[in-house]
Amino acid sequence: MVKRDEIVEFINNYLEIQKFKDSGTNGLQVPGKEEVEKVVFGVSASLELFQQAVKKGADMIIVHHGLFWEGSRWRISYLLKGRLKFLFDNNLSLLGYHLPLDAHPEIGNNTQIAKRLGIKITGKFGEYQGEAIGWEGIFQTPKRFSGLVKEIKEIFGFKPWYLKSGKDILKTVAVVSGGGAGIIPEVIDKKIDVYITGETREFIPQAAKEGGINYISAGHYNTEKFGIQALGELLKEKFKIKVEFIDIPNPL
Repeated sequence: MVKRDEIVEFINNYLEIQKFKDSGTNGLQVPGKEEVEKVVFGVSASLELFQQAVKKGADMIIVHHGLFWEGSRWRISYLLKGRLKFLFDNNLSLLGYHLPLDAHPEIGNNTQIAKRLGIKITGKFGEYQGEAIGWEGIFQTPKRFSGLVKEIKEIFGFKPWYLKSGKDILKTVAVVSGGGAGIIPEVIDKKIDVYITGETREFIPQAAKEGGINYISAGHYNTEKFGIQALGELLKEKFKIKVEFIDIPNPL
């Protein structure tokens, strides 16, 4: 077993959470048992995840999308009440790490995506509140657009939404996991061949066409699975504790 607060302190320092001006609360959100033997990991906090964690014998849950966000921090809704009650009743700790887990250069969501797609990172990309969240780079081997779409479907287990408005043979690429649609002006300004993110929005089709760039939305949930899994492996190695990722599929 390991002390709860030792795990919290390690992750907070490792992810450098103090650097980020985030819309979500990073770190310990709900304190549970002081001693931890098993940690369950998931993308988003939900009652279903919490229930499965209890069945798996977890003492702590760590997620990318936690319970507390701007605009709701001082209001407990019926939804939040039910989730908190379950955590309290089962003495479960909940930790959440949002932007720091997207941006981390080793285990972050965007680094993990780049590794899986054979992207050589050349620089930071997608600044938000003073910190870059994603990466830009080049494919180590140029890819055809159709081949990249197929590869993304296989890696993410999700059929992506895409718009082909640029080159067929791709060399330059930018990656921002999750809700990165609003960063498209930077993609266009830098004349990047293809942009991979987690979501699309109403204005994207015309912006991509006018900018002459290719756009791929691989799903908010699915682009943010890899970082939390990598964090689990890191904690398993460092603290010699049991870890398990629980996948609760989300089509968005």
